[in-house]
Amino acid sequence: RMLTMPPEEFKEMVVVPEGGECFEVPPHLLASTYNFSKFGEFCLRSQLDCVQGGNKIFDLKTRATHAIRNSFSHDDPGVDPKDRYKRHVETYRIDKQRGQFNSFERELYDMMRSAFLKYSVQLRIGRMHGAFVTYHNTAEIFGFQYIPLSTIDKLIY
Repeated sequence: RMLTMPPEEFKEMVVVPEGGECFEVPPHLLASTYNFSKFGEFCLRSQLDCVQGGNKIFDLKTRATHAIRNSFSHDDPGVDPKDRYKRHVETYRIDKQRGQFNSFERELYDMMRSAFLKYSVQLRIGRMHGAFVTYHNTAEIFGFQYIPLSTIDKLIY
């Protein structure tokens, strides 16, 4: 909900420069929400999240913080599911660039180990340039990072 909303609600929040017009999505882009790739007789489909400048396609990814992703092993099974992550949401924040915990460096390190191979395949299937990652703790967004496919490949291979 923090990254997407109905078009009508979005238009109400857009700041339009004086004398300018609100941006409308061209009709030809509305129909092209998927890219298809074929491998032999096998057809793959990839949903396209974002397009910049008409030709640079990229994926939109959300990344919960380290504490949220790893909280399952420390929680009491009797805890109400609504309260499961409350402690982590309230206490774990990304507040520095580098460091073992509470840092963007830690989040990138974890993505290299657990998500980049999957991202690499998804981006290739969709013939996308990269991924726009949003770091959050389910209640608050801490930052954004655009990671090109070439960088993902360099970090995992």
